[in-house]
Amino acid sequence: ELLEVIPAPKPPAFQPLDEAQAKTLESGALVQIVREGEGEPPAAAETFVLDYAIWTTDGELIEFAEGANGKIKANVGQMNYAFLREVPPLLRPGGVAIVRVPAKEGAEAGRSPEWTTKTTIWRLELVEVLRPLPIPTFEGGPEPVRVEELAA
Repeated sequence: ELLEVIPAPKPPAFQPLDEAQAKTLESGALVQIVREGEGEPPAAAETFVLDYAIWTTDGELIEFAEGANGKIKANVGQMNYAFLREVPPLLRPGGVAIVRVPAKEGAEAGRSPEWTTKTTIWRLELVEVLRPLPIPTFEGGPEPVRVEELAA
């Protein structure tokens, strides 16, 4: 008996990069922030969650998070690709970037997926930053006992 039909997830709409609004990253990728987001960007050691979609430069969908392995959850140091180390610190939670990634970026990381052999357009959305909880300070409580008092 079929209980429920769950529709397939839909990818976000393709949005080409506007070179006039983009800046070049050290990796050679071009990035355009299309939505700012709010709050603080992730620090290098903080874990973040990225939603992503990848297209060819002519708008053919290659892969997207909900249709593949899910969102990217990592910190900057765990990223295999230079542009994925460079873009998250530019985003605030809820922020979206369009990134044109040159083919060499994938080849240099030693990866073999289809998208590494051609220039691609990525849509990256910083979903959230998983910040560590602050260490609480403890005040009050019993007075410390000195060793001399125990010997008496």
